Amino acid sequence: MQRRRWVQGDRGQATVEQIGVVALVALVIGAVLLAFGLNSSFISSGTVRLVCQVLTAGTGDCGDAVDAAAGREPSSPCLVAGESDRIRAGIGFTFAQVGADRGFAWEQLSDGRYRVKQTLGTDGGATAGVGATFAFTIADTDVGVGASASVAAGIRFEGGQEWIVDSREDLARLTSAENWDRVDQVVGAVPGGGALPWVRDALGIGEQFPPPDRVFVSGGAYGDASAYAGAGAVAQAKGSTSTLLGYSYSPDDPDEHTFYYRTMTSGEAAASIGLDGAALKGSVETLVTMTVRDGEIVRAGRTGLATGSSSGLTNALFGEDFTTSNGNDVGTGVQYDATLEVDSDADRSAVAALIASVGINAAGLGLARFDPSGSMDPLGNDFLDRVRQAGDLTRIDVTADDSTPFAGDVSVEAGALAAINGEYTTRTMQYANPEFHDGTAFAPRTNC
Repeated sequence: MQRRRWVQGDRGQATVEQIGVVALVALVIGAVLLAFGLNSSFISSGTVRLVCQVLTAGTGDCGDAVDAAAGREPSSPCLVAGESDRIRAGIGFTFAQVGADRGFAWEQLSDGRYRVKQTLGTDGGATAGVGATFAFTIADTDVGVGASASVAAGIRFEGGQEWIVDSREDLARLTSAENWDRVDQVVGAVPGGGALPWVRDALGIGEQFPPPDRVFVSGGAYGDASAYAGAGAVAQAKGSTSTLLGYSYSPDDPDEHTFYYRTMTSGEAAASIGLDGAALKGSVETLVTMTVRDGEIVRAGRTGLATGSSSGLTNALFGEDFTTSNGNDVGTGVQYDATLEVDSDADRSAVAALIASVGINAAGLGLARFDPSGSMDPLGNDFLDRVRQAGDLTRIDVTADDSTPFAGDVSVEAGALAAINGEYTTRTMQYANPEFHDGTAFAPRTNC
């Protein structure tokens, strides 16, 4: 495999429609920034219903059933499994904080291929809090002393690259390249260590990244809030939300450009004494994509992923074993994907409604919702109506296993802040029961 290289695509001359797409989604970001400061209601009723279905395994009374469709069974491969990890470090001083992270993820597809992604991120913003904390997590076990509460808001930027590979052996080579790249990054922080990548190249040591199939970059806003109390027993709560506007393209096809708008909201509450305790976690992620070729939108999509997990005593709430250990973790979820190839005026009208829906929802609630029922999102439902007639809509069950092998937080807060923190987290995903909408109801997919 060759040394990785970041490829710059031909920009060409921007068309009126491309500029319009970028400007409209940029206005959405501005509306989200305003809504974040003025409105604390981030989750729509449609999303609440979706999360209810996740946490009750489809047995609860969560409102109206999903009413969306795809015209026929899609030919695209299904998701089978996936793994990801993320390393993050941050520091804070006075009323400001900055952080950096990197992540590596892969997804196995039903056709035997693997989609692999490397992400590098940085963020910074304002923060304020009160209290002091000395806390660590080791192998999902929380220990620490102190009491503190803090809030933060700022901006975030991400960039990365993606590959599609044909075999497990190719995945192993990319994983090795990522591990070597992390070694380069750590050693490069030492005076004189920046020469290591060149030495490896010259001597042929270690795997190198090949040119990517796609590159991407994004930027947006985030907000976090947390509270912690620990002295033998530990109790903590966290919440975060973020919105990102992004752009991606393939170096092999520089005439096609994809713009995307992603929102993520998560929350966590936990209490523990040593290895025993109780915890609840939940997250919702939505993604809206617009693909442009020759100045025209040729494809639009909307994805929603909701996951929830419980551990320890809280498993009894969902009919699981009454086990006190936080190592007894249960996580479930569901993912919906709606895709429309834009070939007609009716398709373009549906895409315009989708863009307007994103803007209205962001201005009103602080997040672009994926609401399959459409009851609270009439413009978004116009898009799904068109998907029912001419596009693809699928859903799949998700089992998620989140783990924190290590995390540390040392902070002293008194209005201002002095802090250093870091964490290493992993997630394992298994997918099952893929379905598509046949125009009347969801039916099992037969080609996965």
